Amino acid sequence: MFKKKIICIGTAAVLFLAMALPVLANSGNYAWKMPWDGYYVSGWDNGVTYNLTAGNLTFSGSVWQYEEKVGAFYPPYSVTTEVWRDDPIWDTKIGSYTVTPSTTLNDKKSFSKNLGSIIADTYYIVANKQNTDGWSTAGSGTLKSQ
Repeated sequence: MFKKKIICIGTAAVLFLAMALPVLANSGNYAWKMPWDGYYVSGWDNGVTYNLTAGNLTFSGSVWQYEEKVGAFYPPYSVTTEVWRDDPIWDTKIGSYTVTPSTTLNDKKSFSKNLGSIIADTYYIVANKQNTDGWSTAGSGTLKSQ
């Protein structure tokens, strides 16, 4: 009887600790939209972060225009998509990729880049262009640590 209680309490403690620890994954999918009047999107500001395991980080995805306003600039401004590591003191940019989207709506421009070795931690995506350009832009992709 006493052994059963100890086993039961021990099992409950292990389960509780397992749920309390942050879950780390080796990949995360991201997606963002930047309306025509915007030029900055931050995963951190929007509460979208990724807890990744340590390893070699591959950053891949695509960027496209989904709407053109009258008077949009030709060519559209380049879009830089960045990966940042969340740090309690000072966030660190891990790497980035810049794409000039096509002027054909929904024509995806793909990219893939190895960003090197990372530590197990929390990461987020930031996408930006130099200013508004009359184009509504979107992006999606994957962060993968191996």
